[in-house]
Amino acid sequence: MLQIDIDEMVSSSDSDLRKKAAMLLEMNFKRIDDKESAWKNLIVLVNDDDSGVREKASHALRSVLKRVPNKDMVWKDLILLTNHPDRKVREGVINGLNIVFIGLNEKFSAIEDLHRLTDDQRSEVRAGAADTLKIAFQYVQDKNRAWDDLHRLTSDESSKVRAEATNALKSAFKYIPDKNRAWDDLHRLTSDESSKVRAEATNALKSAFKYIPDKNRAWDDLHRLTRDQNKKVRFEAASTLSSAFRHIPDKNTGWRDLISWIDSDNGYDQIWVEYLLRSAYPYVPDKINAWEDLHRLNSDPNMEVRVGAINALGSVYGHIPYKEKQIAWDDLIRSFRDPDGEIRWTAANALKLAFPQNPNKSKAWADLMGLTNATDGYVQMKAADLLRWAYSYIPDKDKWTAWQDLIKLISHEDNEVRWMAAYSIPSAFQCIPEKGKVWTDLIKLINNPEDNVREPAADAIGKAFQYVPDKNNAWKDLHKLANDQNSCIRERIADALGSSFRYIPDINATLDDLHKLTHDNVSFVRCTAYHSLGKISILKATEDDNEFRSNLEDAIVFFRRSSEEAEYFNPAAFCLPFYLSLHCLLFADLPKEDEVQKYLFEAERAIESSESKEVLLEAVINLSKALREVRAYSIEDIALRKRDLKSYTKYCLRSAECLREARSKVPLASKIVDYTLVEKSIPIVDQKIKSLFRDVETTARELCENTRGTYLETLGRDAYKSTKGLNKVESWIVADRYLEEIVPLLKGHCNRLPKEAQAYLKILIASQDSASLEQRFDTLKSILLASLVQRENDNRIVNELKGLLDLHLQNIEFAILNLNTSSGNARKDLYSLKNQINGLQREIESKGLAKKQLAEALDERDQAMIERLEKMREKMLRAVRETAQLNASKRDVETILKELDDQDKLKKRDVLGIIADLSSLAGMALSIPPGAPRAAMNLAARLLE
Repeated sequence: MLQIDIDEMVSSSDSDLRKKAAMLLEMNFKRIDDKESAWKNLIVLVNDDDSGVREKASHALRSVLKRVPNKDMVWKDLILLTNHPDRKVREGVINGLNIVFIGLNEKFSAIEDLHRLTDDQRSEVRAGAADTLKIAFQYVQDKNRAWDDLHRLTSDESSKVRAEATNALKSAFKYIPDKNRAWDDLHRLTSDESSKVRAEATNALKSAFKYIPDKNRAWDDLHRLTRDQNKKVRFEAASTLSSAFRHIPDKNTGWRDLISWIDSDNGYDQIWVEYLLRSAYPYVPDKINAWEDLHRLNSDPNMEVRVGAINALGSVYGHIPYKEKQIAWDDLIRSFRDPDGEIRWTAANALKLAFPQNPNKSKAWADLMGLTNATDGYVQMKAADLLRWAYSYIPDKDKWTAWQDLIKLISHEDNEVRWMAAYSIPSAFQCIPEKGKVWTDLIKLINNPEDNVREPAADAIGKAFQYVPDKNNAWKDLHKLANDQNSCIRERIADALGSSFRYIPDINATLDDLHKLTHDNVSFVRCTAYHSLGKISILKATEDDNEFRSNLEDAIVFFRRSSEEAEYFNPAAFCLPFYLSLHCLLFADLPKEDEVQKYLFEAERAIESSESKEVLLEAVINLSKALREVRAYSIEDIALRKRDLKSYTKYCLRSAECLREARSKVPLASKIVDYTLVEKSIPIVDQKIKSLFRDVETTARELCENTRGTYLETLGRDAYKSTKGLNKVESWIVADRYLEEIVPLLKGHCNRLPKEAQAYLKILIASQDSASLEQRFDTLKSILLASLVQRENDNRIVNELKGLLDLHLQNIEFAILNLNTSSGNARKDLYSLKNQINGLQREIESKGLAKKQLAEALDERDQAMIERLEKMREKMLRAVRETAQLNASKRDVETILKELDDQDKLKKRDVLGIIADLSSLAGMALSIPPGAPRAAMNLAARLLE
C-alpha cells in the first residue's frame, strides 16, 4: 500500500507531494519489498525540475545506497547522474560511488568508469573518483595505470581533489608497484600549500611508513610536520609519529626527537604527550636514558606535559629497568599526594596500572595503606579503592596480613574509607588462601551498625560457607540472617542459601527458608529466592539420574518466576533461556530449530562476559549443532560439494572437551553445578540422535518377522538385511550408505508395497539430493511401518474373507443343490447362482486387497477350500459341456466348447480364479438359447449328480 501511495506522489503535479515522496522513500526504504521500483522512483525525483525536490531526493538516494540489492544497476544510474546539471546532485552521487563499488559483481567496467572520471572537467567529479579509487585500487588489474591516475590527481589544481587523492594514497600505497615514485609524491604533498592536503599526507604516512624506502627522510618529514603552523597537521604528525616509531631505523635518535618536540612546547595536550611516550618507550634500546626523560617529565612545569608523562609512566612501568622501578613507583606516590586534583587523579590511575608490575608488592601495599591516613580525604578514599583492586596481586604469604589491614580499615574514621574497605571484602575473599578463618570476621561485619558495611560482607558469606569448619553453627548464622530486618541482607542470604546448599547440614530447613523468602514483601528478595531454588533444582538434577527431567523442569519453573519478579536486575536472564534450550534439545520429540536458536540467542545476550556461562553456552550450542547436522546433511554434500563430513559425535565430544578445559583452567569451575548438568546431557543428546537409527532397524526386523511365509517375505528379509547394524552407526557417511543400499531394493519391491508405502517411497526417491538425513530416515521408517501395518491389516482382512468365503460357498453349493429341474425355474436358479458368485467377488474387491495378494494369502491359509472349489468347477465344466452339446445350435456349441476347452486347460487355480471360473461357467450356461427347452434342466441334472 505504501509503494502505491508513493508512486502516486512521485507522479503528482504538486512539488510538496513529490518532496514528501522522497522523504517517505528515505524513511521506509528498508520496509519496501520492491526496492528496485523504489530506487527508480528516486531516480525520477533526482531529475525533477524542482530544485527542492532534487535536494530531498539526492539526500534520500545517498542514504539508501546500501539497501538496494542490485548494485550493478545502481552503479550505472550513478555514473549517468555524474553528468547531472545540478552540482549538488553530482556531489551527492559521486560521494556514493565508494559505497556501491564493494557490492558490484562486475568491477572491471566500473574501474573503467573511474578511470574516465579521474579526467572529468568538473573538480567535484574528479574528487569523488579519487575517493572511490581508495577502495577500488586493490581490485584494479592494471595498477600502473591506476597509479598514474592518482599521481595526476595529487597535482590537481583543486585542493579538494589533491586532498582526496592523498587520502587514497593511504590505502593504495602498499599495492603501488613503484613505491619510490609514490613516496616522492607523498613527500611532496607533506609540503602542499593546503593544510588539509598536508594533514591528509601526514595521516597517509601512518599506514605507508613501513613500506617507504627512505624511512629516515620520512621521519624528518614527520618531525618537521610536528612544528606545522596548522594544529590539525601537528595533531596528525603526533599520531603518525607514535605508530611509525617502531619502524624507524634509529630509535634512540627518534626518542630524542620526541623529547625535544615535547620540550619545545608546541601546545599539544596531555593525551598526545602520553600517547607519544607510551607508544615509543617500549621500542627504545637505551631505556636508562629514556627513563630519565620520563622521570624528568613527571615534574615538568607544564601541566599538560606532566599529566601526559604520569599516564605514560603507568602504562610503560613494566618496561622500565628493574633498578629504576622503585624510583618510578615513588614518583607516582609523590604525584598522588600532589595538591592539584588532576595530578592526584592521574597518579591514582597510573598506580593501578603499575602495581601488578611492581617487584616489591608488599612494600607497595604498605605505601597504599599509609596513604589511607593522608590528610586529604580524596587520597584516603582513592587509596582504599586501590587496595581493593591490588589485593589479588600481592603474594599469598602476605594475603592474611593484608586481610587484617582491610578489616582494620573498616573501623576507619572516614566514612568513604570504611565503605571502600568494606566493598573490597567480597573480592579479597576470593583470593585469600585461609578462607576458613574469615567466617568470624564476616559475621562481625554483618552485625556492624552501618548497612554500607553489612551488605558487602553479606555478599561474601555465601562463598565462604563451604570453607567453614563448623558448618552447624555457621548454618545457624545464615538461618538467623534470613529473617534480618534489612531487605538487602535477606536478598544476599537468599543467594547464599542457593550457592551453599550442597554444604548445608539441614537442607529441609534451608528449603523452608527459601520458600518463605519467595513470599517476601520485597520483589528483589523474592526474585533471588526463586533463582536459588532453581539452582538447587539443577543440583538435584545432577545427583539423581532418574529425576533428571523433572528436576530440570522444576528449575525452569523457578527461573521463570525469578524473571517475572525481576525489576532492576534479573539473575535468571541467562539461566531461563539456557535451560529452556537444553530441555527443548533433550526432550522435545522434534526440537524446533527456531525455538532452540531463540533461547540460545537470549542466553548469549545475557552472558555479560562470564567465562563459565560462555563455556556452558558453547557446550549447548555444540549439542544443538549435533542435532542440526542431522537436518542439514544431504547426499549432495558428499556427491557434489565433497564436504569433509564428520560424525555428529564430534559436537558432543567438543561439548565435553570445552567443559573439561574450563575445569582445568579454573579450579573453582569444578564446583560449578551447571557444568555437571550439561555433561549429563551429552549422552542424552547422543542417544536421542541414535534412537532414530534404532527405530528404523527395529521396524525392519519386525517387518521381516511378520512377513515370513507371505507375499511380502522377500521385502521384509531384504529390508532387515540392509538395515542390520544401523543402531551402531557413528558416522553420517556410513548412515548414508545404508540409504544408498536400501532405496534401490525398495524400488525393486515397489509393485508389492502397499499404496501408502509406495507414496512414501516416491518421496524418499525424490528427496535423496535435497532432504536432510534425518528426514530421509524418517521417510524410510514410514515406508517400513506402512508395510508392517499393511501386513497386519492383510491378516485381518484375509481372516474376515475366509469367513465370508465359507458362508458364500455354502450358499453357492446350496443354490446348486436347489436348482429346479423344471424348465420354468432352472434358468431362474442359474441366474441366482451367478448372482451369488458375483456378490462374493464384489465383497472381495471391497476389502481393498489386490487380487494377486489375496489369492496368495488365501492359498497359504486354506488348501481344503481350494480343493472344494475345484470339484465344483470340474462338475460345472462337465455339465455345461454336455448341456451345450445336447441343446445349443451347432455354431453356439463350437464357441462354447472352445471356451470350455480353454478353461479346462488352465493349471490349478487359486481361490479367486476358481470363483471367477464358476461365474464364467454360470454365464455360459445362461448363454445357451432359451429355445432349447431342456437345456437348463439337463444342466441342473448334471450338477446334482
